[in-house]
Amino acid sequence: MKKINISYLLALASASVIITGCMDFQKPYDYDDSPGISNEIDMTPWEFITTAEGGVFDRFIEAVEYAGIDPSEFDEPGLTIFPIINQAVANNPGTGTGTNRFPGGYWYMYQVNGIKPESWSAYPKEQVRQFVMNHIMKYPVSYDEFLSQTGGAKTFYPTKATNGYGYISLHMLTYDETDGSQGSDIIKLWVNDFPSHYTKDNPAAAGHAMHISPRTSNIKARNGSYIHIMEHFLDFPTDEDLRIVPIYNP
Repeated sequence: MKKINISYLLALASASVIITGCMDFQKPYDYDDSPGISNEIDMTPWEFITTAEGGVFDRFIEAVEYAGIDPSEFDEPGLTIFPIINQAVANNPGTGTGTNRFPGGYWYMYQVNGIKPESWSAYPKEQVRQFVMNHIMKYPVSYDEFLSQTGGAKTFYPTKATNGYGYISLHMLTYDETDGSQGSDIIKLWVNDFPSHYTKDNPAAAGHAMHISPRTSNIKARNGSYIHIMEHFLDFPTDEDLRIVPIYNP
């Protein structure tokens, strides 16, 4: 299948996409609600992931293959997919402090016997399966749906993970581009903004990057599912997190 240039697709989708910062495979586009501009793509979520130019989702695809997950799991209608780029898996921590610091990818955060793995094969297949499935949310949620369902309040949505902790929290706030604080510049979707994210069982990550947002959002696939591209992986909540944040129940 022809490789897809993500930069081109995201330009077409700019009506409903919020992109902050710059990446090697895409340019930033501000949110634009002008009529006549579509955020829709003529492909399924799995086609989008596997045809991305530059192999930006290769590590995520490797996890799917290693765990033996049927790609059709991504293409059921009415889902929200949070594919992670390669750095969310393999990178070491970045520079900076607090919420501005990249805490390291999954292989760094979950080392095996004190050693950062070089492939998914270092982990049990079931662990990798649960990890991947926790990036597939069971409801189709764009910014509009989220606001209409919750008013933007912090809410857990169930994922396809089956370990009892398969939830992703969403939270919408305005965002100040100058210093990264809550402000009035743009609307921003926070993902997994709950107390233990990246800190439980990971002392080196304490206080780092608990507030994460999609690098690119609101891409609507042909089957009606939404895609929000992440540059950080989504970890599981704890019992306490699930106690203090409401779970969506339509």
